[in-house]
Amino acid sequence: MPLVPYLMLRLKIGDIKEWLVQDLQIDKLVIGKIPSYLKFSSTLWFLWKWRCKQVFDVNFSIPHSPHLIINSFAKDWSDANRPTSVRTGLVIPVAWNPPIEGWIKLNIDGSRDNNSGTIIARGAIQNSSSLWFKGFVMNKGCGSVTEAEL
Repeated sequence: MPLVPYLMLRLKIGDIKEWLVQDLQIDKLVIGKIPSYLKFSSTLWFLWKWRCKQVFDVNFSIPHSPHLIINSFAKDWSDANRPTSVRTGLVIPVAWNPPIEGWIKLNIDGSRDNNSGTIIARGAIQNSSSLWFKGFVMNKGCGSVTEAEL
């Protein structure tokens, strides 16, 4: 069975045109704590993802309960992006600690710009009195976060 009719059946969608019109006309509708637009966009995302997977992977089969996967994804997304007024988590202060007397310390770090993919490495050499001896910044071209850290 083709993907869209199969998923319409599994997601309990009758007429797709009626479903689209109804879903798009209701502003700020929330279904089970999940905004309607998020459930709709998640459904479209999974339809596209599974269709592509079906085209390029002959061993792929549609999950038996697609609505559970879509609802779980939409709920997780909604929960992760819900603003909170209560600060959660433990704050752990992080500070530079100087080396023992007579030693120097080399601190290095790498980073990646997500927009351009540019990666850089940088570092500083300091003594136990926090006196800065030398520093560097190096453009390493384009690459992954892992390559930036190495």
